[in-house]
Amino acid sequence: QQQQQQEPAKPVPPPPEVTVPYLLVGGGTAAHFAVLGILSRDASAEILIVSEEDVRPYQRPPLSKQMWFSREDHSDKFIDWEGQPREIFFLGDSVYKKLEDTTEMGTGPNVYLVNNRKVEELNIGQRYAVLNDGRIVRFNKCLLATGGTPKNIPQLETADSAVRQRTILFRTLNDFHTLEKLVQQNKSVAVVGGGFLGSELSVALASQGKGKVTQIVADDGILSRVLPRYLSVWVAKKIAEYGVDIKTGAKVDSASMEGKQVALELSSGEKVKADVVLVAVGINPNIDLAKKARLEIDDRLGGVVVNSELEARSGVFVAGDVCSFYDITLGRRREEHHEHAVVSGRLAGENMAGAHKPYWHQSLFWSDIGEKVSFEAIGLVDSSLPTLSIWAKGNKETPVITTEDSPAAETNATSDKDGQDVSSADFSPVVDSQAAAEADAEYEKGIVLYLRDNKAVGVVAWNLPNKIPVARKLIREQREVFSAADLAKLFNLYPKSKDGTDE
Repeated sequence: QQQQQQEPAKPVPPPPEVTVPYLLVGGGTAAHFAVLGILSRDASAEILIVSEEDVRPYQRPPLSKQMWFSREDHSDKFIDWEGQPREIFFLGDSVYKKLEDTTEMGTGPNVYLVNNRKVEELNIGQRYAVLNDGRIVRFNKCLLATGGTPKNIPQLETADSAVRQRTILFRTLNDFHTLEKLVQQNKSVAVVGGGFLGSELSVALASQGKGKVTQIVADDGILSRVLPRYLSVWVAKKIAEYGVDIKTGAKVDSASMEGKQVALELSSGEKVKADVVLVAVGINPNIDLAKKARLEIDDRLGGVVVNSELEARSGVFVAGDVCSFYDITLGRRREEHHEHAVVSGRLAGENMAGAHKPYWHQSLFWSDIGEKVSFEAIGLVDSSLPTLSIWAKGNKETPVITTEDSPAAETNATSDKDGQDVSSADFSPVVDSQAAAEADAEYEKGIVLYLRDNKAVGVVAWNLPNKIPVARKLIREQREVFSAADLAKLFNLYPKSKDGTDE
């Protein structure tokens, strides 16, 4: 019997080319607000978002905050600070059109969203991009809002596959859902990292009352690259009160399987066993596409260099985590915070539509670590700088003042503030008040100033909401720091109560 010969498979033709005025590479916060910026000036805009994720743009901060504490029935809704229910997604699914549906192209405004796709090539001179499915997108203006990729540590990257399968690099909504399922199964978690994300998640996980939570921190305190040493140690104590077993000054030397658990050998000689390892040691900006497109890369900060209008080359703009911008007060910077993504994304969008506005905004960031630690910050918040702290412990006439003086240690701006391989600065605290030096001191509300040439370059408002406008003005004006009493008055540490007395 002769075998029936099969005809050779016909090659699959590449998807048809698409032409849009505005191409946004990346589907996060910066891209969403760029859409709003474009539409504010071009009401009939045709916009294409290319996202590597499988969902529409959403907010990242709630993934380590409200989604653990005020979630509505395991949905993607949470209760915000004003007690109102909110969706984690910026806009409803019906807002976005499929790229296959081009019948309405040219009848904008239209926002097209392509999920699970990556831009592999960006030809700036000829104004086209090539997606990883072969599709060619021709554009007039392009935004790079590629964000960042979570870092890992070598000891876990090179471990066997069973260890890697039990390791989560937390970044996305899918990561949140994966971690939540594991927590509901009473799995124990080892959190590697002592920065914002690692600390927020440690408290969030411990507050669920399920499996044991261990936090492994390479430095000698929590947020030690950000906070003065005394405050870093105090925050560690507050986190421990939630039941988190904190291992400070400990690096992961090796990782292996012991039974069904991951065993982490620490530099301290201790061994930590956990069902899941959660790594939160910062991100690397996604600059590969920009490199291939021969855009200028900031060797020190790691981002894509832009001008004052967030433009890297004519018609190519950059926003969010990957943007290296010039701060007229503090010099060239790269920020990895939500508000920066919001403001830079919107401004880039407006400029793509012809606004020509400079980016001068000092973005804030915030963190909530349990019930007793909540702060907002702005500027250069770096613990290697000298700090002046004022705390509302005394009264209006005699505020308690502490200063943290640290040597001008050489720091690499591209180093990982939470990572394993970054050594701590050697601090020598100088405290102006014995009350502030007490081991059981409480830091309920206060202001921390970060100084350079005796001028404020950064501010942390500790449990003091709505102080950022004052801080922003203080940094912008670059006045020399005056007396602590005037500083307490400026930030209103002792507000009047309704009956007129000092609170």
